[in-house]
Amino acid sequence: DKGEDLFFVVSTGRAGSTSIANTLDRHPEIRCYHEANRQLIRLSTEYCHKKVSVAQAKEELEAVYCGCGIFPREGAVGESNLKLGNLIEIISELLPKCKFVWIIRNGRSFVSSAYNRGWFSQNQEEFALRHQWATYRINGFEAGDFSQAEWNKMTSFEKCCWYWNYWNSIIDNQLSKLGKDRYISIRLEGLGDSLPHVQSFLGVPVQELSLSRDNMAKEKIVHPYSEWNRSEKDSFEKFCGEMMSRFYPSE
Repeated sequence: DKGEDLFFVVSTGRAGSTSIANTLDRHPEIRCYHEANRQLIRLSTEYCHKKVSVAQAKEELEAVYCGCGIFPREGAVGESNLKLGNLIEIISELLPKCKFVWIIRNGRSFVSSAYNRGWFSQNQEEFALRHQWATYRINGFEAGDFSQAEWNKMTSFEKCCWYWNYWNSIIDNQLSKLGKDRYISIRLEGLGDSLPHVQSFLGVPVQELSLSRDNMAKEKIVHPYSEWNRSEKDSFEKFCGEMMSRFYPSE
């Protein structure tokens, strides 16, 4: 029933998904929720790993968004969720007028942040602090990109590089099949300046909104790009070079 007033924010994670949700939610004609549907943590990964079929994923998403979703009658309503990226095709079919906002973060910054957060580290701290996301984090073997032996040999740094390219490629591929009026892409580094464009795209009056900075790493990045060794820079170029040249050509 919400039609084009329903929207979804997609990203790799570690890319401002909390910040944009909280920022847009301050607009009087927008309600935007961050990870409102936690079952997507599991569903998205099981779908990526081909443990559930398209039909099964569609049935569950239909129950979430069409069967029991309750939205305000007036204004735009959105969900910002890092697990939505590989479900765009199904959601866009179930909700044929909904819109998507894709936030892209510089791969170097993402890899440093995700690596610093312990993504793919398999350590106890990662599972204790972020057990749902750590338990259901996609892996390259079950996603079909590597043999199990190849995936197991990769470092957590290499896996973070792979993930940035893999997830953005999925988002890019699935959005490209939609009409140009149904999605926009925004670089995180210019998100504050892009807020008027986002509001116009969502069809609400443009208001001055100051960008929230939420869910930032509590600890200082201990391994920024400036401290990457040659092997790490080569790994980043191997996995991320082509996509970086598209979205960050001058960097």
